[in-house]
Amino acid sequence: INGLIPNPIIGIPAAMLFVLLSSIPAAITILRGEPTFGEMFWNDLLNDKNCSRQAFLYSDEDNVGDATKIEEFINERKKRGTNVVAKRFKGSEHVQHFKMYEKDYSDFIDRVLIDLEENVGNVTYIKGEANIKE
Repeated sequence: INGLIPNPIIGIPAAMLFVLLSSIPAAITILRGEPTFGEMFWNDLLNDKNCSRQAFLYSDEDNVGDATKIEEFINERKKRGTNVVAKRFKGSEHVQHFKMYEKDYSDFIDRVLIDLEENVGNVTYIKGEANIKE
């Protein structure tokens, strides 16, 4: 907020007011017993029928995606009949897996693309390159 309102006497109360006002719709939703935006988003992802195959790359050190929640999601999608493959890395930060685990990361992507080629039929995969047939 310092960049927008450099005067802390105005900036701090303005930031507090913004947080308060932006929280009101969520509070009303919770009080009504309705699902929050986050819950609706999560449920929509769980119930998605458009994608019967999914691949996940994630890490125990990701500060954006919680590995435990990702694993819950993976297990639930599997229960619902989705073909899910996943690779959990140790110690790599968000979207930094390739930097720390180049071979493992590349091998996983290769396996996913080869599986697509073998089981979907409209993808031709040559290591490092995928051609999707229209």
